[in-house]
Amino acid sequence: MSEEEKKRYRNRKIVTVIIMGILVLIFGFIGLLQLNSLKRTPTSERKEAINSNIPTIVMFYSKTCPDCKRVIGTVKLARFKSYGNPTRQDYGVAFVEVNTPDDKDLVNQYHITKTPTFMIFKNGQPQAIGSANGFDVFQYAGTDKEQIKSLYTNLVLKQGGDSQ
Repeated sequence: MSEEEKKRYRNRKIVTVIIMGILVLIFGFIGLLQLNSLKRTPTSERKEAINSNIPTIVMFYSKTCPDCKRVIGTVKLARFKSYGNPTRQDYGVAFVEVNTPDDKDLVNQYHITKTPTFMIFKNGQPQAIGSANGFDVFQYAGTDKEQIKSLYTNLVLKQGGDSQ
């Protein structure tokens, strides 16, 4: 191989590495956009998940809610870390996003007054997520990242999944 061919080969390698780096950055940015987006779960899928025997975490949100936008990254990371993939039903746990302006039936039925609010359902029934003063608590409304993470990790551990 001549010196000129070696030089062209090196230049091609450099260009290839630069292009690969740019692609990694682009796909990483697209992934971050997906991670921080709210997407309403379709009604049929939502009803199926809530009424199934698989525990389903429901996040009530509004697209105009700044707190919802602030915690969605935490929510999706907790889902990913809890059971390895942010899709439904891994380790027997499902996740549903309910847009409060579009899903007034659930909002009214469960007296959702603030977003974001989290509930857990199984077989169509709300499940207790804790207790306070001797009473079961069925909702968590707030933005505390550790509280949100614990919903996922505790539920996955109950279902027999590995949380880390």
